[in-house]
Amino acid sequence: MAERIDDFIDDDTVGINMDNNVLTIQESGGINSVTFVGLNTKPVATVTIQIKVDNSIVATPTSFVVNNENEAWEHINQQIDFSAKNGAVSTTAHVICISEDLKYNTTSTDVSIVVQPLLRTLNIP
Repeated sequence: MAERIDDFIDDDTVGINMDNNVLTIQESGGINSVTFVGLNTKPVATVTIQIKVDNSIVATPTSFVVNNENEAWEHINQQIDFSAKNGAVSTTAHVICISEDLKYNTTSTDVSIVVQPLLRTLNIP
């Protein structure tokens, strides 16, 4: 019997799919959102997604879980809301994966947040 050897190439590129990577919000104003669409490839372990941003910006939720046991990993469609506190300036939010899946444990992407400042006036009598 002939020996058969198969070579497999792992051509999966891990990554995070977002619907947008730039967001504009009003200082001390309303909420604007981006959507975490899903992961590029199926993880081999559960992936926790954390949103890290400076203290002048509020992100909701700050984390959520992508379960590797179902087929929804590429269609999570988790909305992430951002709002800016008074005095906030433009910054970057980091969307970070934490997992026992070594490929996803170091995966992240950024969302640029442009903060439009409040219109301030000075009334001099």
